[in-house]
Amino acid sequence: MSLGICGTMKEVKSETNSDRNFILVVTVALIVLLAKLVFSYHVFGTNDMMYWMDFARIIQQFGTFKIYGLVKIYNHPPLVSWMLKVIAWVSTETGLGFPFVFRLLPIFADFASVLILWKLLELYKVRNRMAICAIFVLNPVNCFISAFHGNTDPVFVFLILLSIYLNIRHPTPSNSLGRVKSGAGSECNKLHSESLRTGHLFPIIVSKV
Repeated sequence: MSLGICGTMKEVKSETNSDRNFILVVTVALIVLLAKLVFSYHVFGTNDMMYWMDFARIIQQFGTFKIYGLVKIYNHPPLVSWMLKVIAWVSTETGLGFPFVFRLLPIFADFASVLILWKLLELYKVRNRMAICAIFVLNPVNCFISAFHGNTDPVFVFLILLSIYLNIRHPTPSNSLGRVKSGAGSECNKLHSESLRTGHLFPIIVSKV
């Protein structure tokens, strides 16, 4: 009887500590999110932002699909084109700068990604998930890409993590994890592999050590 009670108490204590750690991770992630927003508001970003602005202008003028025939260097999926349409509209309606509005999605995607990452690590009972999530949140590569450089990498990382999480939580015979990973791979091709390899997936590498 006493052994059963002790086991139950340990489980309750473990769950309590996990909840506290999760709250701490969310708090740090929110602080970083606010810092990114403030920083992003006051900077233009890299020269790539000029390309994004040109892409958005062409898409608004000629449509989502005609840009592929007009601009040879445009190698982004239609989802990005639709995003650019919305970003340009929001920028025009609110008076906020296009670069800042553009970076809102990557910034919030980083925040959402760390929440999903925590849930994935929790599902597999990874003990050092707090440290892994902290590395993800404070990763300077993530901060540079989402808050300054301005690119879609964090958005697709979020979509990939979300698809994997949903597949694990709601598996079906016709929708295995392998198929989700395979489908997500097509979106991975749209990412800038250099920044993805060195930055976004670093916490995953740490979890395997």
